[in-house]
Amino acid sequence: MNDLADILRRETDRELPRAVARMSDIARTRFGAAVDGVLFYGSCRRQDDPDGLYDLYVLLADYRSLPTLEAWLARILPPNVYYLEYGNGSARRRAKCTVISLRDFERGTSRLWFHSYLWGRFCQPVSLAYARDDRIEQRILGCLANAARTFLSRTAGLAPAQPTTADLWSTGLRASYAAELRNEAPNRADHLFDSHAHQLDAVTRAAGLAELRAQPDGVRWTVELSATARRITRWSWAVRTIQGKLLSLARIFKAWYTFDGGLDYIVWKLARHSDREIVIPDRVRRQPWLYLWGFFWRLYREGVFR
Repeated sequence: MNDLADILRRETDRELPRAVARMSDIARTRFGAAVDGVLFYGSCRRQDDPDGLYDLYVLLADYRSLPTLEAWLARILPPNVYYLEYGNGSARRRAKCTVISLRDFERGTSRLWFHSYLWGRFCQPVSLAYARDDRIEQRILGCLANAARTFLSRTAGLAPAQPTTADLWSTGLRASYAAELRNEAPNRADHLFDSHAHQLDAVTRAAGLAELRAQPDGVRWTVELSATARRITRWSWAVRTIQGKLLSLARIFKAWYTFDGGLDYIVWKLARHSDREIVIPDRVRRQPWLYLWGFFWRLYREGVFR
């Protein structure tokens, strides 16, 4: 644990873009004294894009700082998603701010959560933009360590019998992407690994999983799972994929309520990932609860997301 914690601490301590530090302050102002920590992750972390949408995760001590209905939604189906921005014109910066309690974050990055929504995200490199104190920082680092272990243990059975570290992560990330309504390029998982190859290799070696044994060449691994365990892994991911599509759809509709301009954001993101122009029909804007289902079903059938 100490080796893995040290590896993660060095990565989370990376210098933040100025816009992220500012967004972290804005998030702390918006959600008040309940904020325990703020994490920065995603594509803008890998390559800073001032015109992109920064991804922040705000960890709360509890949901009582949220308005009543929003707190209820967060408890029923965490997390909630909000929109933050500052500046004007070409200096405008935008962020998607995802809010979850630290307790739910701990559960969601551990083996207590069946679906990969949280441990599939936070096994990847992230930055810690804010922690209330050293104790909270240690809890967050523990979550990140658990996310990596959970991810590797639940995806190892999908990899070839003697995979490289790249095989382990690319195979697992593709499974995680497929378990949500996302439209990722076929090489997205490979690109993510290549961007953090040294870090993810170090994490894999420090995780100390019984399922993975390093081979003498230092390049490949032996996946020590029986044929039955591999079948269970594949069945589990088939269930996760069905479960995840339904949960993603529910979160989309929840984000429509909590996210300012949520429908436009969702369509913008789908258009960006699919490289297609998507027009929101007037009737969907006027009566979203009636027509949104059909709109998204049409996009799904057209292959805009899977």
